Amino acid sequence: MARVADVHTDLDGSGGGADWAAPSIDEVTVLVTGYGPFLDQFPVNSSWSIASSLPARLDPTPTCPTPIRLVVPNQYLKVAYHPVIAAVPTLLSDEYSDPSPDIILHIGMASGRTYYTLETTAYRDGYDRLKDVEGMTFSKEENEEIWGECPPVLQPGWDVDDVWRRWRGDVRGHLDLRPSTDPGNFLCGFIYYASLSTLWKANRKSEQEEGVLGEGGPVRADGETSNVHVQDGERTSTKWPKKCVMFLHVPDTDKMGDVSNGVEVAEGMIRALVESRRRGLCGDVVDGSHTIGGKKAQRKERDLKKMC
Repeated sequence: MARVADVHTDLDGSGGGADWAAPSIDEVTVLVTGYGPFLDQFPVNSSWSIASSLPARLDPTPTCPTPIRLVVPNQYLKVAYHPVIAAVPTLLSDEYSDPSPDIILHIGMASGRTYYTLETTAYRDGYDRLKDVEGMTFSKEENEEIWGECPPVLQPGWDVDDVWRRWRGDVRGHLDLRPSTDPGNFLCGFIYYASLSTLWKANRKSEQEEGVLGEGGPVRADGETSNVHVQDGERTSTKWPKKCVMFLHVPDTDKMGDVSNGVEVAEGMIRALVESRRRGLCGDVVDGSHTIGGKKAQRKERDLKKMC
């Protein structure tokens, strides 16, 4: 299936007529993951229905002139803590695909919602309450062993306002898109925090080994210098970060009968992420504890059980 989401807002003022020609820009690789069945009432997980329906490539458009290669695993992720925590280092490794993914987009289902959400925050704690499909939780002791050094709240290094604006402009207006600070503390929030913490720890290790500054500027999560320059108060970068992560929550699209809408939403999100990154608006994973007062968003357990 080769399709391109409709473009309804020209964010760059670049037009988009029939005579538009894509500039020469290096291809970007995006890894997209989805989850498998969970709970008896969800034998089909719409996150995987959407991820597995994506095309192999997205062609350049006026609002996203970058050619995009999509990589989707052959198998969905199991809705289980320990298989996921074991899989994350592989998903984030440079050896996962050739070329290696520049962006990782995790997709999960929030069946209690009827809208799509850009998740801007991930939480370290709270995965010891809800059992996964293997009947297991992620204990406080395991949490402390793996993430004890990590902040309780992490946020991706995206300029989320820019991503949101581009995403909203690339998707048809009747589809309900929203930003969110609540990925839940079941497997969706779990993989998001696991991925962000992996990058955060890599950056911290690089700083300890090489010093806070590398030869060309601040050291990023992948251990390379970012070549950040400041002129007249403006920050610009000549090197993109190697890995950026984002999480997209989708409703139960299979039940709603609109998987194609979910594919359009995911494609729009991918284009928004790629273009925002191309403009240097994705940096290091950041400690979000102070941003939101160090408190988790209020959540109801009955809603959490519907998020995966």
